[in-house]
Amino acid sequence: MEISESRADTNGKAGSREKEWIERFAAGDQEALGRLIEVYEPRLYAFCRRVLISHEDAEDAVQETLMKVSQTETFRGTTFKAWIYKIALNICRSHLRSSNARKAREETSGLEAMAESPRMGTPKRVFDERERAREVAAAMDMLPEEQREVLVLKYIDDLSVEEIEEISGLPGSTIKGRLRHGRTKLRKILELRGIQ
Repeated sequence: MEISESRADTNGKAGSREKEWIERFAAGDQEALGRLIEVYEPRLYAFCRRVLISHEDAEDAVQETLMKVSQTETFRGTTFKAWIYKIALNICRSHLRSSNARKAREETSGLEAMAESPRMGTPKRVFDERERAREVAAAMDMLPEEQREVLVLKYIDDLSVEEIEEISGLPGSTIKGRLRHGRTKLRKILELRGIQ
């Protein structure tokens, strides 16, 4: 009980500090931006890695995103999170359109992209979970780009439909349709591979 309460206190403090840094950045404080970049860089890398699959492309996309963000005096949009993800998504889309990114996607299986972090449990359970994560990652890679993007944003990065609207510029009905179709296709791919 005490452990969960202390974690909640830590998360609350971190959240309030992040909110303070966003407010300071919105007021033009570039030092606050540095703090925000420290918080968001790993999140952006994880997002770009899932969208682009390639480690090198993901690192490039993150650096381009951070450069673009640091050249801006303040954020535009309803939330800092939606704004920075929108920049990252647009950069990822540019990378995907380039012939080098397409070639890298064909050469890279992408299986490790969603299965990098080990989980607690018995060795068999850890192995089974990693295998399932690899299968899901491979299945996600088979989805059309527009469905994969919204699935990653919604279910992996835990963004709301409203935030995805702001990031992608798509109406909510389109996002919901892509989520629905993407889930259906993902389920079918996993069933064909014998994964429940």
